[in-house]
Amino acid sequence: MFSLAWQYLTGRCVATDFADRELAEWPPHPDRVFQALVAAWGERGENPMERKALEWLESLGLPQLVVPEIQDAPNPVKVYVPVNDIETRQKVYGDPMMGLLPERRHKSERFFPSIQVGEGVCALVWPDAESSEFRQILSIMCREVQRIGHSSSLVRCWIEEGLPGPVTHLPAPQARRRDDVVRVFEQGRLQVLCEHHQAILDKMIDDILPPRARQFGYVRAIPENTEGRTGDFSSPLLVFRQVGGRRFGLSQALDLTNALRFALIGQAEGISLEAKVLVSGHAPDGAPLRDQPHLAYMPLAFVGDDHADGHLMGMAIAFPKALDPVVEEAAYQAIGKLIDPKTLEIRLVLGQKGEMILQMEDRLAPAKALRSESWAKASRWWATTTPIVMDRMQNSRRSDPDGWAADQIGKMCERQGLPFPAQVVIRPASFLEGVPTVREFPPLVRKNGSTHRMVHAHISWESTIVGPLVLGAGRFKGYGLCKPCCGWEETSC
Repeated sequence: MFSLAWQYLTGRCVATDFADRELAEWPPHPDRVFQALVAAWGERGENPMERKALEWLESLGLPQLVVPEIQDAPNPVKVYVPVNDIETRQKVYGDPMMGLLPERRHKSERFFPSIQVGEGVCALVWPDAESSEFRQILSIMCREVQRIGHSSSLVRCWIEEGLPGPVTHLPAPQARRRDDVVRVFEQGRLQVLCEHHQAILDKMIDDILPPRARQFGYVRAIPENTEGRTGDFSSPLLVFRQVGGRRFGLSQALDLTNALRFALIGQAEGISLEAKVLVSGHAPDGAPLRDQPHLAYMPLAFVGDDHADGHLMGMAIAFPKALDPVVEEAAYQAIGKLIDPKTLEIRLVLGQKGEMILQMEDRLAPAKALRSESWAKASRWWATTTPIVMDRMQNSRRSDPDGWAADQIGKMCERQGLPFPAQVVIRPASFLEGVPTVREFPPLVRKNGSTHRMVHAHISWESTIVGPLVLGAGRFKGYGLCKPCCGWEETSC
């Protein structure tokens, strides 16, 4: 095992997300750490043995990540910084020094996003790396690393003999589910950085930002002590963003989830019977699966934030827990066949209602609604994005229908291995901004023509529950999708 560890001396990581200048980068990207080592190597005189050590580090492959658990990063404060651009000032004022006078200096809008990490230790871990003569050399280089990220993001860095903490992020197979996309370094990265630096010295280029490294998906490792607090589905979600077609709202989610499901069934038929069962939710004889979870199709909408309007931003597929890897691979084959190889798009056609065009979400900084963690992170409080469909018939003469519905939702949770909620609050309207009322969603119809009762709910537990959380008779078709939120009596989180 080889572990490269560091700690933020101020308890704060100041690093701007590569794709969004107003967001903080987290987890720290491995390529950023590698660049810090390369900078230390250059400042030490570019020792040939140290270069070989960096090249050995490049050859280790993708590292596992150890990072502290943090809360959501606060919104950065906008500041205006005076510009020390003497050449521009000379064009305006003639004398470049005159342009540096306070009343004549223009100010540029800047953000300095950061995350409070406390005294937690971060690390890049290669569990299969063998002991090497470069370990001691890299240890010396680590002592010269002063910052990772912004100049105010001061660190101490060292080589850890063992595992400095529980692994929190694992490399995900390509084109599979992922929680985060990060920049990684690989063989040849040192040479690219050296050539870019030399081009700057030779004044061949003006861009001081290094060439972009390869992006790779990572999944979050679920701690062992949370295994008993998850429902039927696993995290992360397989997320697709809308890139074309008409704009849809949450009330049209059932049409879209059915379209995605039917399209996948058509592709799974040519792969295996197991794939078709997993995708369709029906046994080989056509009977619905009762006790065996299968794929769930989810609408991802802009909800729960200020100015949220409930429009759909994409779709997601949730896989059941403890799924056989062979069957899961068959499902991915069906999804792969559904994707157009030229455009990398999935086209869902709804007849006269229009179409939705999807692509797999692989950007560094997707919108919040398109992040798996927005729907699957641990929380004590959950609110419905789509209404929960009752899976039992209610007695029409019952005196407390909302109390009955709350009790049924508690039993739904227990059937998924979750504890009975501490509180379930029933309402016809969601507790999340932007979600339509129950009446605006098309009902699920039984074979006899009757409809299921549907409710919006806010559910709370004494301890945290790890998502995704999808409840009720319509949970495989996009209904009963819950989102982590605040306590129902709280006005802010």
